Amino acid sequence: MTVIDVDRHGTVAISDDPAHAAYPIARWERVARPAAEPGVRSHAHAVVEVLRRFGGHAPRAVLGGEFTAHPGTETVIEVGLAGRGMFDTDDAPRCSSLLGEMTLVAGLPAELAAELATAVRGHSAALPAGTLRVHRAAYDLINSSEAIFAQAAAALVTVLSARVYGQEVHDPTRQLVSTW
Repeated sequence: MTVIDVDRHGTVAISDDPAHAAYPIARWERVARPAAEPGVRSHAHAVVEVLRRFGGHAPRAVLGGEFTAHPGTETVIEVGLAGRGMFDTDDAPRCSSLLGEMTLVAGLPAELAAELATAVRGHSAALPAGTLRVHRAAYDLINSSEAIFAQAAAALVTVLSARVYGQEVHDPTRQLVSTW
């Protein structure tokens, strides 16, 4: 696991555990955008956890997924939504935080994902033609919001883009976090 902490901006943990924050997906939201370049033969996966600190508040979000490049002219973004509301957590799976000793609710309820596909699409310009499938997520009942999930989406795309092109993830992720 890699942890990137930019003082007064935020922290991002990057994991390669493909099972972290797994949840049952009830439906998929799909959007497409023109690709930055034709597809290359590549595959990458990652899970990121974003943590921000604002006084007593600590917004956090976990997102993960995979990018598979393919020939074509579009980047397709697929976001897997949980089949329950944000506060319907009685039988929801749980997962550990990558950034501390807390337990998070695994899943991506529609309330937190309303703008996620758009946020991913806005940061996906660096990805070639292919499919980005977001199928890992977790949240905190108190400190998660659409805004922190949008930042997690930007971090996930940054990490996956670096990996697809065979680059290290530290510098581009640090640069992203420093803009927050």
